[in-house]
Amino acid sequence: LLITHSHIDHFNPTIFRYRGGFYTSVKSEEILEVYSPPAVKEIYEQMERGKPSNEVKSKIVFSIPTEFEAFSAGKYQIYPLLAKHAKKEKCYLYVIEKDKKRILLGNDSDLYPDETFNYLKGIHIDLAFLDCTYGLSSKGTDNSHMNFLDNLRVKEKFYHNGTADDSTIFISTHFTHSCNNTHDELCRAMGSYGFTAAYDGMTFDI
Repeated sequence: LLITHSHIDHFNPTIFRYRGGFYTSVKSEEILEVYSPPAVKEIYEQMERGKPSNEVKSKIVFSIPTEFEAFSAGKYQIYPLLAKHAKKEKCYLYVIEKDKKRILLGNDSDLYPDETFNYLKGIHIDLAFLDCTYGLSSKGTDNSHMNFLDNLRVKEKFYHNGTADDSTIFISTHFTHSCNNTHDELCRAMGSYGFTAAYDGMTFDI
């Protein structure tokens, strides 16, 4: 399990309790390996109300990967990258590699830090999911998310750095309802620039 940061819409620590106790009739004996920035583990360990039972906790193992140091998890090679999101905690993005194919999970984040762009130089991405919280709208003073103009800047930087080429699939996602765009509007605007607006249940062959 890869977790990017501790905000409640991305990490709800109480969900772990449903892995055991009277919440399930089928108890898993498998160890759940969780990879996250430090703040996520701290919240999990300090929680009181809604915390999982000791039986469940004994089968959950947290690891804190170091940014820009790849590690193996089962059949996957994981590259943890720095995001630009929360001001008071370290946040991650992840590149996931299997069978020489790579996927970028690129939200929540504003334009990526230079360290992230530099690390990805020459590392080809086959499928890139980019934060596009504000859609076609202005993001105002928010420096923790992107809009579509930012997505275009990321794509341009990736092409320049050898991170992407014409075979790379670009997906804009993580839209807020307040961006005031319908999905059809997003599709029309983004399609002409080689992007696809995300939707529930989408699948890819890469």
